Amino acid sequence: MLRWPGRPAAGRPSARRGRRDRPVPHRRNSHRRTGQPASRVPGIRAAVLAGHADNDGSNTPEQIAVFDTALRDAGLDHRTAVYPDAVHGYTMADTAAYQEAGAERHFHELRELFARTLTR
Repeated sequence: MLRWPGRPAAGRPSARRGRRDRPVPHRRNSHRRTGQPASRVPGIRAAVLAGHADNDGSNTPEQIAVFDTALRDAGLDHRTAVYPDAVHGYTMADTAAYQEAGAERHFHELRELFARTLTR
């Protein structure tokens, strides 16, 4: 029997309101349903670090501004940055999109965020 998270075994009813064999949307990239990451801001309950690639056709400067405004309006602790000369996926060292300068900057900022927010 083949199973994966969010979907019941074949032929068995889902625990989610009796639906059968319909995939549950995955949370990652859930902004693609509305076209705007900002639509997910009301559900955020943590500090946000958003690192954007400046050469990412799927994330325009206008979308970044809307997202930043939504974070600010929600009163969330956040930092957004646009990484120059980076493309979508710039932190993934095993891909052609990898950009060392952007990745190092992003991970440095991420470690700072963790140091500030994940204290005992």
